[in-house]
Amino acid sequence: LAHGEAAGRPSAAEQARTCLALAPAGALASSGGQGFDGHALATHASFVLSEDGEGGEPLVRLRAAAAHTENLLAEPRCSLLVEPRGVAECLARVTLLGTAERMEGEEREDAARRYLERFGPGLGVDAVQEDDLYVRLKVDRVFYVGLLGQGREAELVPGKEFLAAQPDPLLALAPELVEMMNRERIEDVVRFTQLATGMALDELLDCRFMWIDRKGFTIRAQAKRGAPQDLRFGFPQELQDEKGAKSMLTMLGQVAWEQERR
Repeated sequence: LAHGEAAGRPSAAEQARTCLALAPAGALASSGGQGFDGHALATHASFVLSEDGEGGEPLVRLRAAAAHTENLLAEPRCSLLVEPRGVAECLARVTLLGTAERMEGEEREDAARRYLERFGPGLGVDAVQEDDLYVRLKVDRVFYVGLLGQGREAELVPGKEFLAAQPDPLLALAPELVEMMNRERIEDVVRFTQLATGMALDELLDCRFMWIDRKGFTIRAQAKRGAPQDLRFGFPQELQDEKGAKSMLTMLGQVAWEQERR
């Protein structure tokens, strides 16, 4: 059971794509209009993702009279901060830096249709209007802040590298698998932790299965003394679906049990 530096993990670009796919909305920051004296304005923005080309570019709906619209028409450079929610909030904070390009014609109609399918007609300030604008955020670079692992360092990812990466194939299944491991297989989580740290059971205050991806999984362990630590475990081969993930976790649990008995 590979762990620590020997364990494989997704790149920052791949993790950023996964976070973007999981996030239901973000905070759009813009400047350039007359209403805020040059100050940057950051507010809630829901979006869908482009499907053409390499995909992964946010398509954002803007109200015609919104301050963001005035800002972006005057200065199209902007940023979009996204953070997954729920179980996935442990992954990362991702800020996309780029330029907002107004969508027209069929491209705009397709974005409007997809936006309506995902979010519905909305109410009040969020109600969809016929004169809404849609913009494509052309990503120039990505400011990535990883939240899992001992380093937890920020990294600037080039836009081309970000767009060439793919979201993790287990992203939709991961929350369910995390819940399963913490609720039904906590004994395996404890064994994995002990294998990686060498701690006796009475030295361990808490451990939780945090996340799983195609290359491995992460456990956060807290000893009775000292700071919490994130433990990375790698799979012997990459996973692509629920059946493979559950089978692999069962097999590794058996391996950990056998090693414990030695």
